[in-house]
Amino acid sequence: MTKIALVRENGTEIASESIIHNQKYLGVVFSGLGYTYSKPLLYYSRNILLENGIDYVGIDYRYYEDDRFRQLNDAEKNEYFEADTRIVVKRLKELASHYEKLVLIGKSMGTSIIRRCIREKEIKDEACLVLMTPGAEWSDFIPELCALDNPTLVIASLEDTYYNVQNLKEIYEKKNVTVCEMKRGNHSLEVHDIEEDIERLKDILVKERNFIREFLA
Repeated sequence: MTKIALVRENGTEIASESIIHNQKYLGVVFSGLGYTYSKPLLYYSRNILLENGIDYVGIDYRYYEDDRFRQLNDAEKNEYFEADTRIVVKRLKELASHYEKLVLIGKSMGTSIIRRCIREKEIKDEACLVLMTPGAEWSDFIPELCALDNPTLVIASLEDTYYNVQNLKEIYEKKNVTVCEMKRGNHSLEVHDIEEDIERLKDILVKERNFIREFLA
């Protein structure tokens, strides 16, 4: 295991974990705001990467446990997020040069990080995207996504108010975008019925695994 250091100007680190075996492909999992890479959707996403011989990096800004972040106003929080994301994008550009393909997986806020990553040619040209329950930027992200040709898997619930936006129909017309929508479910894609949630998790992960394997083929 190799540590991927992501250090802020103030000396604090952006939390990350990594399993690197110098494979041909790299997968990066971006946590949501409180939905960490240790939770089911992202934990098993990591396992999908590993079982397919893909090096793995997980990144979690951990704002949910950052007292200083919580005390900021909205504008200051946005500046904090953008500064952290610049650090992540710079490091990912460096890593991308060592790999043939990239798999970027994000949950909620993590999809906003991916949005910024793929503005960089070094990342965009090699990447497929897995966007789980896009967050507050989703409506603005859609036009940018539709301008790309990257293979993309979108997984969300129609009951999620972040996801069900006015311009959603635009992504249905993109041949490179696969949309996996659930009629029911919260922002974590759960309905609070254990059996149904387990079956749903299995269905999502099978779709994700097949999508990634097709990209790597």
